[in-house]
This record gives sequence, structure tokens and C-alpha cells, in this order.
Amino acid sequence: MESSGKEVPPGKRKSRRKRAQLALLRYPLIGSIAVIAGFFVYLSHSAVTISVTNTGCGTLPVTIVPPVTTPGVSIPKIIPEGNSTITLPPLSGVIDATWDNRIRITTLRNVFPFEIRDGLRVTFDGMDIIGNFTSLNLGDQKVHDVTISCI
Repeated sequence: MESSGKEVPPGKRKSRRKRAQLALLRYPLIGSIAVIAGFFVYLSHSAVTISVTNTGCGTLPVTIVPPVTTPGVSIPKIIPEGNSTITLPPLSGVIDATWDNRIRITTLRNVFPFEIRDGLRVTFDGMDIIGNFTSLNLGDQKVHDVTISCI
């Protein structure tokens, strides 16, 4: 190592090498953080609103509540009688309500089952859900309407 006229002690060479390696790790870490932050911004800005109207069913418990707070996701723990709001990312999937007293929503390879009581009527954007197999695309509009009514 004669470039500067002085020889670098072996201990110093190792610390320079470690600093260089750490510097190289910094850029992928910063890139990963930027991607995650961008994803959360996307979730917040692309979220759709589902307006839920509960007519005559009393307070309904919601069995699916996310374990962590995620931007663009807001699901109440109960749906009271009257109006409430759910906010979700623009997901697509299917609603299978052909089962007796059960609705199954499948999205992102996950199945979310809901037990329902007799005499319940559910519409999604004006379409009857109960007794039907329905494709779902929340991204096709910013606001959707769900009406739940009991007979």
C-alpha cells in the first residue's frame, strides 16, 4: 500500500472494508423502506368506501377485524342499525351466498365465512346477494352500497 506513502495497519483495513459493506447494505434498506411507504400511500389513496345500511336487524357483530391498523382499511367491530362505513383497498373476489345461513367471501386466496340468520336480505350495489354466487370488484367505483335488512 504505497499509494499514500504509509502502510495501513491490518486492523484499519478490516474496519474500512466493514464500513464499505455496511454502506452497500444501506441502499437496499432505503429502497425497501421507500417501496413499503409507497405501498401504504397507494392503499390510502386507492381505498374505496362501502356505505352499509342496516335496516331492522339490530346491532350486527363483524367477525373479521384486521389485527393491525393498515392504511386504507377501516372495518368497524359492529354494524349498528342505521348507516355505517367500511373502507377497503380495491379488492376483487367472489361472494358465495348459495349456502344455507352462510356467506363466503373469497379474495386474495383467503376465504372469509359469515354466519347469517334466517330472513336476512343483503344487496350489494342493488344486486341481491343471498342465494347467489357473485363476482366482486371493489375497484370499479369509489363508493359501493350494501343494504342489510331483516324480515
